[in-house]
Amino acid sequence: MHIQKVVLHTAHLEELYTFYTQQLQLPLIEKSATYFSICAGETTLIFTQSTTGQPFYHYAFDIPSTQFDEAKTWIQQRVPLLTEKGEDEVYFATIDAKSLYFEDPAGNIVEFIARLHANEGHTAPFSEASILRMSEMSLVVADKVAAAKQLEDVQVVPRNGDRVDPDGGLYFLTQQNMPIYLLLVSPFRRWFFSTKEALIFPQSIYLKDGTKIDIDEQHKLHVTKPLLL
Repeated sequence: MHIQKVVLHTAHLEELYTFYTQQLQLPLIEKSATYFSICAGETTLIFTQSTTGQPFYHYAFDIPSTQFDEAKTWIQQRVPLLTEKGEDEVYFATIDAKSLYFEDPAGNIVEFIARLHANEGHTAPFSEASILRMSEMSLVVADKVAAAKQLEDVQVVPRNGDRVDPDGGLYFLTQQNMPIYLLLVSPFRRWFFSTKEALIFPQSIYLKDGTKIDIDEQHKLHVTKPLLL
């Protein structure tokens, strides 16, 4: 699975534009009065003006496996890191990865994750050009079991064959067990490294195979199959 493009809503369009294009210096693709798009490695990220509420999301970007410490220094020069139990980074032993977290001006919880078993071969100093791709995108839904069934139709399934339980926590869904995930979660679960609880907001996720996944203004999930499926 590859996340090709994501469209997120925001009540802080200009603040996000400044943050992502000036503080983080991610390449601008396009800008209008109601949206802008940026390049984050292999992924296009689009922010569009929200008509209601204060949307926020959680998403993660892969960074080179050998550059976690460099990336941490780089991001700390631009934005404070979030903490969990006094720590500003975490090691996930089950997937051999290290992560750090920060918030953007809209309250999006952004993660940099270095998957230590990978070997991307980057030798240049860490910069905005070192960001590889969006590798995790939150998908907050009212009914995780029903959502999992919809996503199964496009071969997006729980990692390691996990069974989605309505009373369970966070589920990592992917295709062909690749390390790129949709994070399926119910409302009001606290996001790791944040005091915020997950809430449902409109969004669109475009996968490289042509699959499109939407949550609309009424919080309904729509999954559109690619033509070849």
